[in-house]
Amino acid sequence: MNTLNRIFFRSFMLQAAWNYEVMQGLGYLYSFYPRLEEIYDDPKELAAACLRHLNYFNTHPYMVSFVLGENARLEKKDDAACPPLSDLSTRFKLQMGGPLAALGDKLFWSTWRPLCGLIAVLGLFLRVEPAWIIPLFFIIIYNTPVIYFRYRGLKSSYTGRSELSDIIRRVNSNLWVRYLPAAGLASVALCHIAAFIYSGAFRGGMLLGATGIVIALRNWFKVSSTALLYIVALAVFTGSIIIR
Repeated sequence: MNTLNRIFFRSFMLQAAWNYEVMQGLGYLYSFYPRLEEIYDDPKELAAACLRHLNYFNTHPYMVSFVLGENARLEKKDDAACPPLSDLSTRFKLQMGGPLAALGDKLFWSTWRPLCGLIAVLGLFLRVEPAWIIPLFFIIIYNTPVIYFRYRGLKSSYTGRSELSDIIRRVNSNLWVRYLPAAGLASVALCHIAAFIYSGAFRGGMLLGATGIVIALRNWFKVSSTALLYIVALAVFTGSIIIR
């Protein structure tokens, strides 16, 4: 379990050495190294294993724990002499990067992060005091399930208790995942209601107009939902300072 914990904490550095040649490959090797160190006693075998895993890899950073756990389970001492892409663990890593990236984008970038951001913006309009509670609340509410998800994914894939195909199917079929976008829209509506109630018709109208403009820009220039959130928040915050 100590090896799994080391892999887990190292996985937060996955994108620290991101580059266009191997994408997250170097960060993945850094995360996976405790398992290689545990298996290979011979320095030459360890070096060969490191070179074998130092290849192209790219996925959603929150989903990498599933690949790390499965690779830790599949990696065998006999793989030391295998050429790149010939052993099961390396091929599995490359095959699962894309599907897990798509799932992570849907689950976190397109739903959970915008929803948490909108809740934080709602706190701004409600004039929560002291103001530092709002970013602290955002950090806690956003990262708590993310950290749990990452560790649970690493542990479950390493023990073999959950197949990745079953995990992907369950996530896609869960009702709470389906309703997260609707919850985001509800948060937008609450932001507008709070702006009209607590800030007056002028500022509320300013928020409504800014939202309409940004939505129009999104349709024209295909701006992401997350960028929309920050653009609206920045516009309203700047306007509030100017009005003062």
